[in-house]
Amino acid sequence: MICKNCSKEIPDGSVKCPFCHHVLTGNESGISACPVKDTPESLEAEWGSEGVRIQVIGYVLFAIDLIAAIMFLISYPGAISLTVAICIGLFGLCSLFITIGFGVMVSNSNKQTAIMQKLLKRFEQD
Repeated sequence: MICKNCSKEIPDGSVKCPFCHHVLTGNESGISACPVKDTPESLEAEWGSEGVRIQVIGYVLFAIDLIAAIMFLISYPGAISLTVAICIGLFGLCSLFITIGFGVMVSNSNKQTAIMQKLLKRFEQD
Protein backbone atom coordinates (compact mmCIF):
# COMPACT_ATOMS: atom_id res chain seq x y z
CA MET A 1 0.00 0.00 0.00
CA ILE A 2 1.09 3.62 -0.55
CA CYS A 3 1.20 6.31 2.15
CA LYS A 4 -0.93 9.25 0.94
CA ASN A 5 1.21 11.67 2.97
CA CYS A 6 4.72 10.84 1.68
CA SER A 7 3.85 8.56 -1.29
CA LYS A 8 6.22 5.78 -0.18
CA GLU A 9 5.50 2.06 -0.30
CA ILE A 10 4.57 0.67 3.13
CA PRO A 11 3.52 -2.82 4.25
CA ASP A 12 -0.18 -3.65 3.94
CA GLY A 13 -2.14 -3.25 7.17
CA SER A 14 0.31 -0.74 8.66
CA VAL A 15 -1.08 1.48 11.38
CA LYS A 16 1.56 4.16 10.90
CA CYS A 17 3.92 5.05 8.04
CA PRO A 18 7.48 4.03 9.00
CA PHE A 19 8.91 6.95 6.98
CA CYS A 20 6.80 9.98 7.89
CA HIS A 21 5.07 8.51 10.99
CA HIS A 22 1.68 9.51 9.65
CA VAL A 23 -1.24 7.63 11.25
CA LEU A 24 -3.12 5.48 8.72
CA THR A 25 -6.54 3.87 8.75
CA GLY A 26 -6.48 0.15 7.96
CA ASN A 27 -9.57 0.05 5.77
CA GLU A 28 -8.78 2.98 3.48
CA SER A 29 -5.56 1.68 1.90
CA GLY A 30 -3.22 4.30 3.30
CA ILE A 31 -5.45 7.34 3.45
CA SER A 32 -4.38 9.57 6.29
CA ALA A 33 -6.50 9.51 9.45
CA CYS A 34 -5.78 13.15 10.17
CA PRO A 35 -4.59 15.98 7.89
CA VAL A 36 -1.11 17.47 8.22
CA LYS A 37 -1.43 20.71 10.19
CA ASP A 38 2.22 21.81 10.42
CA THR A 39 2.37 24.47 7.72
CA PRO A 40 4.84 27.36 7.95
CA GLU A 41 1.92 29.78 8.33
CA SER A 42 0.45 27.89 11.29
CA LEU A 43 3.85 27.67 12.97
CA GLU A 44 4.50 31.39 12.53
CA ALA A 45 1.03 32.16 13.90
CA GLU A 46 1.75 29.91 16.87
CA TRP A 47 5.22 31.28 17.65
CA GLY A 48 4.76 34.90 16.57
CA SER A 49 6.90 36.86 14.17
CA GLU A 50 9.85 38.10 16.23
CA GLY A 51 12.04 38.05 13.12
CA VAL A 52 9.67 40.39 11.30
CA ARG A 53 9.69 42.79 14.25
CA ILE A 54 13.50 42.81 14.26
CA GLN A 55 13.54 43.60 10.54
CA VAL A 56 11.09 46.48 11.00
CA ILE A 57 13.36 47.90 13.71
CA GLY A 58 16.23 47.73 11.20
CA TYR A 59 14.24 49.74 8.65
CA VAL A 60 13.32 52.33 11.28
CA LEU A 61 16.96 52.71 12.34
CA PHE A 62 18.01 53.08 8.71
CA ALA A 63 15.41 55.81 8.20
CA ILE A 64 16.66 57.62 11.32
CA ASP A 65 20.25 57.42 10.04
CA LEU A 66 19.23 58.86 6.66
CA ILE A 67 17.31 61.69 8.31
CA ALA A 68 20.31 62.45 10.53
CA ALA A 69 22.65 62.45 7.51
CA ILE A 70 20.37 64.80 5.56
CA MET A 71 19.98 67.16 8.54
CA PHE A 72 23.77 67.19 9.06
CA LEU A 73 24.31 67.96 5.38
CA ILE A 74 21.77 70.80 5.45
CA SER A 75 23.13 72.30 8.69
CA TYR A 76 26.80 72.18 7.67
CA PRO A 77 27.19 72.47 3.90
CA GLY A 78 30.60 71.57 2.53
CA ALA A 79 32.81 68.71 1.40
CA ILE A 80 33.60 67.43 4.89
CA SER A 81 29.93 67.33 5.90
CA LEU A 82 29.13 65.47 2.66
CA THR A 83 31.74 62.85 3.58
CA VAL A 84 30.33 62.55 7.10
CA ALA A 85 26.76 62.29 5.75
CA ILE A 86 27.82 59.52 3.35
CA CYS A 87 29.50 57.66 6.23
CA ILE A 88 26.35 57.98 8.35
CA GLY A 89 24.24 56.66 5.45
CA LEU A 90 26.61 53.72 4.87
CA PHE A 91 26.57 52.91 8.58
CA GLY A 92 22.77 52.90 8.48
CA LEU A 93 22.78 50.63 5.44
CA CYS A 94 25.16 48.17 7.15
CA SER A 95 23.01 48.13 10.27
CA LEU A 96 19.93 47.51 8.09
CA PHE A 97 21.55 44.46 6.46
CA ILE A 98 22.65 43.10 9.83
CA THR A 99 19.19 43.46 11.38
CA ILE A 100 17.49 41.90 8.34
CA GLY A 101 19.86 38.93 8.52
CA PHE A 102 19.39 38.59 12.26
CA GLY A 103 15.61 38.79 11.84
CA VAL A 104 15.67 36.01 9.27
CA MET A 105 17.79 33.84 11.59
CA VAL A 106 15.43 34.39 14.52
CA SER A 107 12.38 33.65 12.40
CA ASN A 108 13.89 30.43 11.02
CA SER A 109 15.10 29.39 14.46
CA ASN A 110 11.60 29.78 15.91
CA LYS A 111 10.09 27.71 13.10
CA GLN A 112 12.68 24.98 13.53
CA THR A 113 12.12 24.91 17.28
CA ALA A 114 8.36 24.61 16.78
CA ILE A 115 8.80 21.76 14.30
CA MET A 116 11.18 19.88 16.62
CA GLN A 117 8.83 20.26 19.60
CA LYS A 118 5.89 18.94 17.58
CA LEU A 119 7.96 15.99 16.37
CA LEU A 120 9.04 15.20 19.92
CA LYS A 121 5.41 15.24 21.08
CA ARG A 122 4.47 12.83 18.29
CA PHE A 123 7.26 10.41 19.19
CA GLU A 124 6.41 10.60 22.89
CA GLN A 125 2.79 9.67 22.12
CA ASP A 126 3.88 6.59 20.17
